[in-house]
Amino acid sequence: MCLEDGKPSIVEYYELTKEMMDAKNAKGDSAYNFGVILNYLFRVSDLERIVGKNLPLHIVEKKIPYIDENGNLVKPEKPNGYKFEGLVLDMIHELDSCLPFEVVREKNLHQLRMQQVLIRLNQQENFLRRMVLQFNIFCCMLLISAVQLAEDAL
Repeated sequence: MCLEDGKPSIVEYYELTKEMMDAKNAKGDSAYNFGVILNYLFRVSDLERIVGKNLPLHIVEKKIPYIDENGNLVKPEKPNGYKFEGLVLDMIHELDSCLPFEVVREKNLHQLRMQQVLIRLNQQENFLRRMVLQFNIFCCMLLISAVQLAEDAL
């Protein structure tokens, strides 16, 4: 969180320059040491004003897995592609002011991550249950078709 051109701004970690990474505050701590956990509250009037603006497009180098010509999964060690993304945090810069709220990172982010893990596990479990159910239905349909074919042959 910082001021850019007199307006609040959030700098994405991959856009920090070397100077910004090395910058210190008056206490000698890193000047850019906060993370964002994506909890924003906006006034409807601000959203209505911002919606018509062209917000920046962020370009990030990514290591994108792919299948090679032999059918093998390749996980590159170096970036081999780009991700283009629009970020909600750019809307902050369109406001005249904002109120950042600091949380105990270790406590809140850990709980949030655990909730995300549990949600993913539940989604995977539900997916597997649906797949098993669909497979069972398919097997029943196959069995019914086989019985019908056998009856027709008699």
